[in-house]
Amino acid sequence: MLAIKKMRQEVNENLVADELLAGINEVLNAVKAGKDPIAATGDLSGHSPALRSAMELINEIALHMHKEFEYMEAKLKLIIRASNIALWDMKIVDGDPVNPSNTFHWSNEFRYLLGYSNEIDFPNILCSWSDKLHPEDKKRTLDSFARHILDRSGRTPYDIEYRVQKKNGDYAYFHAFGTTIRDKQGHALKVAGAVQDITEAKKTEIEKITTDLRLTLLQKSIHVALWDMVVDPSDPVGGDNCFWWSSDFRNVLGFNDERDFPNVLCSWSDRLHPEDKERTLNAFARHIMDKTGMTPYNVEYRVKRKTGEYIWLKADGTTLRDKNGMPLRVVGSIENITDKLNEKTILDNHVEMFSKAIDGMTHQIEAIIKATAGVANAQASNLSISVESEKNAAETTSIILAMQNVASQSNVLGINASIEAARAGHLGKGFAVVSEEVRKLALNSKISADQIESKVKSVQNSTKQISEAIKETDVLVNTQKDIIAKLKEDLIKVNSMYGELVKMIVGKAK
Repeated sequence: MLAIKKMRQEVNENLVADELLAGINEVLNAVKAGKDPIAATGDLSGHSPALRSAMELINEIALHMHKEFEYMEAKLKLIIRASNIALWDMKIVDGDPVNPSNTFHWSNEFRYLLGYSNEIDFPNILCSWSDKLHPEDKKRTLDSFARHILDRSGRTPYDIEYRVQKKNGDYAYFHAFGTTIRDKQGHALKVAGAVQDITEAKKTEIEKITTDLRLTLLQKSIHVALWDMVVDPSDPVGGDNCFWWSSDFRNVLGFNDERDFPNVLCSWSDRLHPEDKERTLNAFARHIMDKTGMTPYNVEYRVKRKTGEYIWLKADGTTLRDKNGMPLRVVGSIENITDKLNEKTILDNHVEMFSKAIDGMTHQIEAIIKATAGVANAQASNLSISVESEKNAAETTSIILAMQNVASQSNVLGINASIEAARAGHLGKGFAVVSEEVRKLALNSKISADQIESKVKSVQNSTKQISEAIKETDVLVNTQKDIIAKLKEDLIKVNSMYGELVKMIVGKAK
């Protein structure tokens, strides 16, 4: 009897255990399906009190877990939505990442990021995603995914950035990462991961890189190097200010890195030229301590390079201040102007030499003008003398004409005297001799007068030609004088224009 009773008790206990196990399975299946576990277990009134108590306790635990799961799921969705992240997972057959039997699950958030709505226009297969990878990123991305899955040690991460084409045709940047569940031999069983749309961040990064590159190229093209200083508010001038010297700044001074040119003030200030040091540091201090911000920091000074020689730098700076005008941060630049100053010196020398040459030419032209004026005066005097000679020649012609008339009259008188002497006969012989001599004298006078007339006419013609030549020469000399005077004016203008041009060039160079 006792044995039978014991057997019945064991049977009842087994039944209760079986019912309890069945109830737990129902609760577990309900939780897995996302259903209410209490509704899934149904009416427990037909069960024993112990079983009902156990099932009610299990249901209460399951319900609490279900609510907690719903809360965590909602929290995860909010986090995913806020961070622009979408989930995906893949079950792998035989550890083969490209096995066609592998099953993918793309979350709706993943589809939404790419502009798709549901599984119909973006199926749960690999090519839905892989076919949309950017041609330049596809091989790199798939290779990275395969290396991660095939590495049985699990040490190869899957963490990559790539571009993928959205439904509207645009490409978006994504950051993808994932992890893999493996069996004991390291074969991949399941991969789960997430993607994050980083398009805006990538654009910002690209713009920053582009801006930095432009700034770097601009600095190199204009030979400018940057520096900045975080100001110690307790003592802006002599306090523990934090300096930063750029690589370009160090290179200008012949240094390589922070080891031989540390980020401290004395790295620079101790190398200032003794004649420029006090002036430069005072200008810097006045700029920092002027709370109005009206005092600029713009100074030229000499600084010693690592090799020992001094170079000229042009320094500029500006200060960020708080609402009370106290300095917070100073940012500035330096430019090596040594070559410019040397070029300016050479240019000044050329200007001086050119100006001296122009002045010399001007003096020579003035001498030519004076000589030309002297020639013109001499020509005028010669012309006056020539005109007077021509006038005298004309008067001489008149006298010769008078002499010719006298000779002619004397000849007539001689002829008449000869006639009268012939009439007188013997008494008139002496008178005839005189009349003959008078006739000979008249004839010789006429011949001489004719010869003189011929010579005077020749002189008169020559004098006239000389007068005409002098007049023409005078015109040429005056014309030459005007041309040389104009040349002098032009040279003076050229010298003035050259000086103005040099000032403009030097001004732009500064």
